[in-house]
Amino acid sequence: MKVGYTRVSTREQSETDALEQQTQRIKKAGTVQIFSDIESGKTDKRLQFNQMLELCKAGEISEIVITRIDRLSRSVMSIYKTMALFEELGIKLTILDAPIDDVNSPFGWFSISQMGQLAEFESRLLSSRIRHGFDYFREQKKAAPTPPFGYARVDEKYASDTSINEKSGLTNWEVASRIVDYFLQPSATTRGAINYALEHYGKKWTQAGFRYWLHNPTLRGHTVYTSH
Repeated sequence: MKVGYTRVSTREQSETDALEQQTQRIKKAGTVQIFSDIESGKTDKRLQFNQMLELCKAGEISEIVITRIDRLSRSVMSIYKTMALFEELGIKLTILDAPIDDVNSPFGWFSISQMGQLAEFESRLLSSRIRHGFDYFREQKKAAPTPPFGYARVDEKYASDTSINEKSGLTNWEVASRIVDYFLQPSATTRGAINYALEHYGKKWTQAGFRYWLHNPTLRGHTVYTSH
């Protein structure tokens, strides 16, 4: 079976149509099924990715199509591990943006290695820039340009977001508070809280995005430079 794999980070998915572009290109390559994740490429804990690997091990997949090697992973070690598994199982890997006749040949391995290292370098560089950017705003006691849901940026300080949530008629500050209260119930789960936010307030999150929001220092009261 010839399948495809697509992946975007939560940020990419919210700002672009990158996932749809990947999907359409992979469909044109003749795949019969496409596995798709909205998750960071730095982690191997991706539901669809691991489901695809299980089918590979079961002998149900003969070829995998991706657009770029960084869709498979942004970790060099993870790329090597995955490539070794494909080679062991006799699975062909087709990379649309880097056509290589035989990825398991010495030249193929070298090319994949170079692309994998570049993908991880870009990921580490972006993380470093973001971290330094947030450090700068903290040192200046200024709110970050993109405040977490429930907050707004007013006069370079964090303030309650009083814009109205269309689905509920409440302010986004009130909505954020209710979502947190729901999550703090003893029987609540991450998935349940995400469904609650979507059903009652039309707020969409992936599990990774929701966890990131909950751990935001502003939301947890670890910032002193608020306007209230």
